[in-house]
Amino acid sequence: SQLMNQIALLILLSSSNFFQINYFFQEKFFSIEFKLLYAALIISFLCGMQWQVLIYKNKKNFLEFPLFIVIVIFFSFLIFSDHILLILVLITSLICCLVIDIIVLKGFHPKWFVKLRVFVTFFALISFAFNFFY
Repeated sequence: SQLMNQIALLILLSSSNFFQINYFFQEKFFSIEFKLLYAALIISFLCGMQWQVLIYKNKKNFLEFPLFIVIVIFFSFLIFSDHILLILVLITSLICCLVIDIIVLKGFHPKWFVKLRVFVTFFALISFAFNFFY
């Protein structure tokens, strides 16, 4: 999973329009693209943690879900140039990760962890909602 994350990051960084000089020195580049990339990396690490738990619990029929989330996120960076679409993909990914933690991994995590995940995901979604108007 970590190797896949590194490969996806290299693909993202080597894409033709990600590091154009005219975007690099604009203030919006640093504030939006890096926030979205940081959110994508956090979600990919969440998916990696879910993989670990799914393998440990021997639920191999659910291993595709976290992997699919990571693939969709990083390909969306290559496909979409509109920030709104990227934000929608990240919001959907966060919700999918939360659903996996609550439903698929039910009973594995302590209750305080599930409450913390719901709380943090809620505030992350609010943060993304503010980016719609930026």
